[in-house]
Order: sequence, then structure tokens, then C-alpha cells
Amino acid sequence: MEINFLKARKRLAEDLQTISGIDTVDDPSGLFEIYRDTFLDLLRTKGLDTDEDLAEILEVQNKYENIGDFLFKPLDQLCELAAFGLILQDRIALTGWGKFDFERCYWMHEQMFECFEYVQDSLKRSRSARENAMSRHQLNNEVKKFVLDEWKVHASDYDHNKSEFARHYVSLILQKFSDKKGDPFRVTEKTIREAWLSDTPSASKPAG
Repeated sequence: MEINFLKARKRLAEDLQTISGIDTVDDPSGLFEIYRDTFLDLLRTKGLDTDEDLAEILEVQNKYENIGDFLFKPLDQLCELAAFGLILQDRIALTGWGKFDFERCYWMHEQMFECFEYVQDSLKRSRSARENAMSRHQLNNEVKKFVLDEWKVHASDYDHNKSEFARHYVSLILQKFSDKKGDPFRVTEKTIREAWLSDTPSASKPAG
């Protein structure tokens, strides 16, 4: 059957159909949307977010019958795996979700789940990396604010000497702040002195 891949995204996301237009309400597993969303999320994160982009990669992957026909480096072929997973969903639906050809349906489902595992693991790692970066950024801002507030209050105690202040606060920050894993937050004296306190008066230019 000839598939109009340019209609694939609308069918998947809006019409709750497979890429060739088969309704998914009869899917006995009830997992169609989980697979679909995982595959589409990966393609979006990789920049394949237009109808044309999706159609192009589906066209290529539709030539394969078996995941082993194209899979050589899974971590470098995540887009191909996601697209092939969507194609396999459609082929599974064509078996009547197993009613007409259970053995073929089972064989394709095994392959689709393999695609799903690779893609899901990649998305988890990506989300974890983003969350860690955001957490680090938030903690960095929190520590910086703490340093600036402390400088406003205690600069005179250090004769407005940023080097002396930074030397003391590096160790204080290690004791006071840690990330979600419990690891101490580390910052250099140079960062405190030359970056965070760059817009504040120094010993050569005392406040007031």
C-alpha cells in the first residue's frame, strides 16, 4: 500500500491513527500512544519537526523489513530507530493488531520494542542531562547571590580586599552548599574575585 508520508504527523498526533491512517482504538495493548509519543519526541529533539522532515525519514526507513537491515550503531541511529518504530506500528496495525497474522505481529512488536528501548533510554539521558544543567545553574545563581549579599555586609571587614574575601568564602561555600547528589559546590577564588564581584568596589575604590 502506498503511504502518503506527508500526512503522517497529522494522522499520528491529531487523528490518533497510524502513519497510513489506520485507527488505533483497536490496539489491544493500549500502548500505541506511549510508543508514538516516545518516537515523535526523539525526532523533535533531533530537529525533525516538520511534515517534510518526518516524511523524508519515514520514506527511507520504510524500505527496510528488519531492524538488522540498517542498525549498525544504535546511538548514532536514533532517528532511524524512531522512524522505523512508527513504521512497525503501522505494519502491526495492518495485521489487525495480531488478529490476522499473530506470528508476524509478535515478531514486529519485538522489533518495535527494541526501537522503543533505545529511543527511551536516549530521551531519559537527555532529560537527566538537562535537569542536571538546570539544577547546577540554579545552584550557581544561589551561591552567587549569597556571595554578593555577604560582600555588601562584610566587605569592610576585609578592607574591601576581594582576594582576601574570595579566599575565605571558597572554603565557606564548600561547607555551606551542595548539589542534589550531596557533592560540595566548588567555585574558584578567581571566579568570585573577577567575575561575581567585578561590578563591586574593591580596595582601590572603597565604597562610599
